[in-house]
Amino acid sequence: MNSLLRALAFTLTLMFAADLRAQSGQDDYQREFRRGYDALVAGKYDEGIAAMKRCLELRPSDSTPAYNLACAYSLTQQLDTAFEWLDKAIDMGFVFATARGYSLISAEDKDLAPLRADPRFAASLERCKTQMAAVDAYIAQAAIYVPKALESAEQVPLLVVLHDAGDSKDKALASGPWKALADQLGYALVIPSGRVPTQYTPKLDPALGMTWYRDNGDYTQNAYRYEKPVSDAVSAFRKQRKLDPARVHIVGVGAGAAPAFNLALSQPGLYKGVVTFNGVPEPNLAGSKAANAAKLGLKATLIFPPAPHAGMAELPPATYTTLINNCERFVKGLGIQSALVRCPALEEGASVPVDALRAALKAFDAPAAEPAAPSAPAEKSEKGQ
Repeated sequence: MNSLLRALAFTLTLMFAADLRAQSGQDDYQREFRRGYDALVAGKYDEGIAAMKRCLELRPSDSTPAYNLACAYSLTQQLDTAFEWLDKAIDMGFVFATARGYSLISAEDKDLAPLRADPRFAASLERCKTQMAAVDAYIAQAAIYVPKALESAEQVPLLVVLHDAGDSKDKALASGPWKALADQLGYALVIPSGRVPTQYTPKLDPALGMTWYRDNGDYTQNAYRYEKPVSDAVSAFRKQRKLDPARVHIVGVGAGAAPAFNLALSQPGLYKGVVTFNGVPEPNLAGSKAANAAKLGLKATLIFPPAPHAGMAELPPATYTTLINNCERFVKGLGIQSALVRCPALEEGASVPVDALRAALKAFDAPAAEPAAPSAPAEKSEKGQ
């Protein structure tokens, strides 16, 4: 990875950490987590347990230290306490913290072997299955809107919208600007759901908020799994309506930006344009896909607010500026037609810059400019003959 991608990848890690904090808090957590992990691996269980509990003081909603505490108490044969921490980790969403969450608990992690031999373990697994079933049921059906003007159209343009972290497909459709944009510009809307819940207390409720993934590294290794709700939603819609192949675009807001951009790069035969707002692509997923996307004419517009906002609100201004500059150079380096837009400050109560989004989508749909006809050679004067 070249230096530009390393810098961007590092900034992405800061930006999309599951529970973003000021840099000093981030450092404290990482230091304690590394100390605790190394201690547990070395068999220094008291030291490791203390460090993981300190991690939970710094990030009370982080399920990973709670899961590590379950492993530590399991290894020291303190099974009652181990089950307490395992169930806490499950209730805090460890099953969704990584694509392998359920596999680690159910079979893969050897640290939990003493628990699996206990009759109580079946109840813990059932907690996991109940959570996963609730999420699977919620993401199975995307939110869909077809303007009245398109109800009888032979082909429909399509806009796919990936919501921000903490939002949901239903809230985005009901309260976002997407219906109005669809009516104005003549798109059908498909709004899929991210597959990772953000609300676990007092119980998991996908309708209260979802996101696309918890960890950048896990997402890059399991992109297909995290993006599958989008592909499934578009496939289901295509079975119902024939698409206008020239006007299929995808928008990603905040945490939805990376999967939107990657899906557009991966399927440039489907998507003709991608717009992101307040989010950045995942550089490790670009690979060789960009050349084909450029060849097929994919267009990209990346929109950023003038100052750190929402998921990036705690980034220092200098870091934010560096992120945008690196992002612009990265996308230009892919060879696709792209633009980076610094939009005005959002109006009170707005979640996205509607005018900038509208302008980007209109630009995607504008017909290509005809090449200028070559001018006729000037006639020579008699003096020049």
